[in-house]
Amino acid sequence: ASYNIGEIVGGNVVETVASICERLSSVEEECNALAQSEKKAVQYLAELDSLRVRFDELESELQGCLGEKEKLISKLEEREDSLNKCQGKIAELVKDRNSLQGLAENAKHSVSEFQSEKRRQMQFLE
Repeated sequence: ASYNIGEIVGGNVVETVASICERLSSVEEECNALAQSEKKAVQYLAELDSLRVRFDELESELQGCLGEKEKLISKLEEREDSLNKCQGKIAELVKDRNSLQGLAENAKHSVSEFQSEKRRQMQFLE
């Protein structure tokens, strides 16, 4: 607030000076509070910038992880296809083995019959 000379001269000078000093003290306190607020605002802005940088780093890292995940999924699908093919080949080989075992059993039986027939003929010739 502004004071004019008439107020000071007409009133009590000591009270006026005391009032001015109180107001000056109050204004100084407000200035100090504003300065503290400004310092905190600067700190918060610096922290915000730091968090934005960290966010960008994490976002980039996440994109890298997502890319790696896609590669791994693709490799997994390839491996599953390969496994399915191998299982199909195993099934074919098992069939072939069973078929060959059957043929081997038939061959053994035929050999046994042939040997029996051979013995019989040898006995007949004796």
